[in-house]
Parts: sequence; structure tokens; C-alpha cells
Amino acid sequence: MIKSEPMIPTKNYLCKDGWKELTRADIRKSSSTNDKELPTLNPDLIPEPLLEYCRSLSESANVPLEFVLFPYFAFIGILLGTNLRMKVGLENDYLETANLWGMIIGEPSIRKSAGYDSLIKFIHNEIQKHLNKKHQDEMEKYKVEKAKYDGSISAIKNRKKSSTEVEIISEPKEPSIEKIIVHDVTSASLARLLSANARGLMIAPDELASLLTSLSKEFNSDLLNKLLTYWKGNTADSIDRKGIGASDFIEESAVSILGTIQPDVIESFCKKNLNSGFIQRFTLIIFPDFKPLPNNHIRKDKKVNKKAVERAFQIVKELSKIKKNTLSDYFPEVMTIDKYNKIMGKEHWIEYDEKAFDLANEYLSQKDIKASNSSNKMLSSHLGKYDKGFHGLCLIWYAIDTIDRHLNGKEKEGKITERIVKNVIALMAFLEAHATKFYDTFFPSIGLSLEEKIYNEIIKFGSKPNNETPLFFNFREIAQLKSLRKKKDKVLEILKDFEKLGAIKSEIVGKKTGGAINPYILEEVI
Repeated sequence: MIKSEPMIPTKNYLCKDGWKELTRADIRKSSSTNDKELPTLNPDLIPEPLLEYCRSLSESANVPLEFVLFPYFAFIGILLGTNLRMKVGLENDYLETANLWGMIIGEPSIRKSAGYDSLIKFIHNEIQKHLNKKHQDEMEKYKVEKAKYDGSISAIKNRKKSSTEVEIISEPKEPSIEKIIVHDVTSASLARLLSANARGLMIAPDELASLLTSLSKEFNSDLLNKLLTYWKGNTADSIDRKGIGASDFIEESAVSILGTIQPDVIESFCKKNLNSGFIQRFTLIIFPDFKPLPNNHIRKDKKVNKKAVERAFQIVKELSKIKKNTLSDYFPEVMTIDKYNKIMGKEHWIEYDEKAFDLANEYLSQKDIKASNSSNKMLSSHLGKYDKGFHGLCLIWYAIDTIDRHLNGKEKEGKITERIVKNVIALMAFLEAHATKFYDTFFPSIGLSLEEKIYNEIIKFGSKPNNETPLFFNFREIAQLKSLRKKKDKVLEILKDFEKLGAIKSEIVGKKTGGAINPYILEEVI
């Protein structure tokens, strides 16, 4: 793990304010090509039923509003799951599922999970506890019915010895437990869970690092492919179970992922899985500039607004109880279609009203143009998957508003309106700023000029954790790197130009002569 202590205690390096010791945090900051400050989340973009909830938890836990809001959105999305989808076209029946993936990136000191810990506890203690009790009751009934069935089978086998007629009983099906959250999965366990949970599942490990490590294990090699598939939210699947003679049939698969992670861990995973498309599926990326209070303690002067929390949690609880056959009790204009010629039942959806549809279409068209023009190919790929995030957030916003109105006896809106779409467009702009920071920090060389590639390779060279003099490098070592080797002579020429401009200073370390960078001047040169 890369530490943040000064890396060369005996040497100082030139910066814009003079000579000083540089830390790895300085290097990471200097390596970002996006030096704009991230926008602050406008409270007006938070659905009214959640506003005081988000403010209260944000202030008491000393975290930004987005640490509270977007995890809540992710949980609402998976509770909607395959039960209720978003119709995204006027002339086709294509439906989008709101199972969104989210991650909060930051150092351990910024209380990344503090904004949604209480929500997970509520789901475990209130909702999952009820589901477990329901399963226990169903199991007791199943045991009685199974005993009757076993008795009838035994009687049939022995009926030749008796003139008594035997009642034929159908074999009962063992009930499965309904789950909302799981913390650790393999490919096989995920298939079994999804076959028993048609709505979908939230994978919420304590640290995303554990899931990413699991994805790299040989015995779990199929999990990454399964997650990429289940992200779509509409894929059927069938998994054979060895030694049992049965299969796990998944009629519809919706999986959400939510967790926190440290910058160095996610950077390492991304470099190994650059082209998998896994990271680009995280629509809800939060990579804040946020710095906590020095002691980073919960704000004792700010008490949690219990009424606001209860209101937000009641929406979650109510939504967890809704089934497909009760959707119309909550959503006044829920629409249905027969899926696959009535073979697999009905789909239920909500749609945009006319003005909202036009506005959504305009936004998505502009988004596609921006993605195609981006010089960062990783960011371009990420923006290309924003359609699902946009439609999902529109449905989530609508569901929060509608369930709250239902609980309070207020009139409901039948379709997604222009008001909701405008707010979601602003939220997507907020998320795009965080995504841009993420990709510009960890993948700045993709789609850049040769000078920019050289600069970023120097920064990465200087960030190696086992290098005792990480700001010291040899010109030829840089030129031999895989990404620059094909233009070695040109690279050496550019490095000499950097030295003439003062962006690199010759240094002697031991018996070796090399270059020490001034990232601030180098950044201006680029």
C-alpha cells in the first residue's frame, strides 16, 4: 500500500512555492489533468422526502451529502429491481432496470461508509429479520407437508399389501429465503441466491477490496463475467449444480454493488482489469476532495433528526414489501406487457410523460457527443454507460416521491415528469465531475499526446511503493517503458526539452545521475 509520509526525508524538491519535501499525496495531486474543484451537491437536487434525512446524517457524521444520498439511491434501485422498470422508448418495449452500482473512493480517515451504515443496519434489523422469520414459518409448514408426502410415497409402495386406498400428494417445494443484501459471494453462491430472489440482490461488502480480491481468485474466475452480465438487470441464466442433478434457473437477474475503497486499491485493480468494463459500470462513483475535521469524530453538537430518518427508512420498508401483483396499489399508471409471448410472465414499467421524454432524449444525445469527443477513452466508455444510470435515477426519484405520497395520503403523479428529469440531469452532471476526476487521476495517459504520456509515466515511476528515491529516474529507463518504447528516440528528445525548460533537474543519487521532476513546472509545460 502506498503511504503518504515524505518520501525522501533528506532531499527537498522544487515546487511552485519554493523547495519542499514532496509526499505521494503531492504526486497524485500533481498527476491529475483535471485541476477543477469538484462541485458541491446542491440540496435542491435531493428528493424532498430525503432532504432532512441527508442533511441530518451528513452534519452529524461529518461527511458530504453525497455520502448519504447516493447509497440510499442504490438501495432503492435494487428494491425496485426486476419488479418495476423504466420504459426508455416510445416506439419500442425496451425496459431499463434501476440496479445501479456505486463506490465511494477515499483514504480511511474520511468516514466513507458513515453516511449509509445506519441504513444497512435498518435493513438487517428490521426488514431482513422479518424475512428470516417468514422463512422459518414457511419451513415449519414445509416440514409438515414433506412428512405427509414421504408418508404417501411409503404407502404407495406398500399398497399391494393393503386394500386401503392411498391419497396421492404432490411433493412440496422447499421454500427459499428472501434476501436483500449479501456481503460475500462466489459465482455459484450468487447463482443460487438469484434463483431464489427474483427481485435482485445488493452486494455490499464492508470494503470493496474484498470483492475485487475475490474476482482475482482462480476458483472464482467466472464471477467477474457473471457480474458484468447481471448488471444489465434483464438476463436469464441457468447454472448446473454438480453432484445434485439440478440447476439454478434465474428468470431475471439484477445485481447492485455498493461499497467503499481506498485509491491505491482501486488503481491496482483497474490496471489489471483495464478492458473488462467492470469499473465503467459504477455509475455512482464518488471521489471527493473532502477533508474531514482533524479528529474526524462524529459531530456531537449535531443530533440526528429521528423523524427525518424514520421517514426515509419507512420508504425503504414499504418498498421492500411490494410485489409485482401489488404494484398498482402504489403506482397509479404502472404499465404491463407480456414478456416473450407470455412464456415468462409480465413486465411492469413506468414511462416518461411527453415533455420529460423529449428532455431526457436531448440530454442523452448531448452525453453521447461528449463521450465520443473525450480524449480519455476510459472516461468515454464510462459515459457510454450513463443511459442506464440516467433512466435508473429517474425511476428511483419517482419511486421515492410516489411511495412517500402513498404513505402520507397525497395525490401521486402517474408518469415521470419534466421536474424529475431536470433534477436527474443535474445529478448526472455532479456524478460526471467525480468520474472525470477518477479517470483523469488513474488513467490520464489514455488518448493523450506523447508529452502527456511521458509526464504521466514519470509520475507513475515516482509512485512505486518500493522505490526509495521515487522522484529520481533515469531517462533511458523511462524511454524503455512499454507504453513509450516504440518512440524511444522522440521520448529522449522530449525529456531533454523538459530539462531545458526547468521541469526536470539533474540530480546525483549515490553514484547515479538522473532526473528529479518539478511536477508543477512540468504540468505548465504540458
